[in-house]
Amino acid sequence: MGPARKRHQRAFSLVETVVGMVMVGVTCLALYSGMTFGMKTLQGARETERATQIMEEKLDTVRLYAWDKILTSGYIPQRFTNQFALADAGLAGLGYTSGGFNYYGTSTVASNLTVSPTYKKDLLQITISLSWTNGSMPHQASMTTFVARYGLYTYVY
Repeated sequence: MGPARKRHQRAFSLVETVVGMVMVGVTCLALYSGMTFGMKTLQGARETERATQIMEEKLDTVRLYAWDKILTSGYIPQRFTNQFALADAGLAGLGYTSGGFNYYGTSTVASNLTVSPTYKKDLLQITISLSWTNGSMPHQASMTTFVARYGLYTYVY
């Protein structure tokens, strides 16, 4: 067996090279898809967390209002807007200096609850609802709490 024959046996064929490159391409595509999915999931979690913070802030504020203020028409705004700024969300270090979107919220005070008649006149249900659109995907979230006539606000001041 001559030296030319040994060299030929050690080299890869064109078919093996193409198959190897296809495998590398599929692996890179899967890796890129996984990273993209992870980033979108993380962004969705940030948006939902911010929505939760906004709703908690509104409900905690309402819990501190005096009973007669809650019953005053217009004291609790029925509609409000809050912004999600990418630069303020801890992403400024990643190059996000602008952008974001708005959360559009509604506040509802309900007094016609199906509770015991003993508590009916001393209990209100407050619901905060948010909606937002990021890209083309609409999102919604809401939180509900009860406020009692002799509730938390009497202990604060």
